[in-house]
Amino acid sequence: MKGRSHRLVGFLAIGLGMVGCAYKTPLTEVQKLYAGRWTAEDGSFVQIYFDGRGDYTGSGRPIEGVPVSISDDRLAFGPAPVAYVYRITQSPQEKEGKWTMHLNNIEYKKE
Repeated sequence: MKGRSHRLVGFLAIGLGMVGCAYKTPLTEVQKLYAGRWTAEDGSFVQIYFDGRGDYTGSGRPIEGVPVSISDDRLAFGPAPVAYVYRITQSPQEKEGKWTMHLNNIEYKKE
């Protein structure tokens, strides 16, 4: 019975991932400021695509091609129940031709 429950959990996780990827929403005009590859000094990055997908890497292994949702104060990668969420502490801003934003109080620079 224990093996069956492990398989069921695995199938559910795969299913959630497939369903989550299917529900990407293209970025709105306002959200398009977030599109691109943003890198922090520690080498972590977020990549946001115009079609509503994104990649990120940080303290764990990289996550690629998951749906992205952007609101006034949060940036989420993946479907709601298992999303990795950043707090937007400074939205994208351009200064002297360079773009920056702060996620979780960490500065990310647009490449």
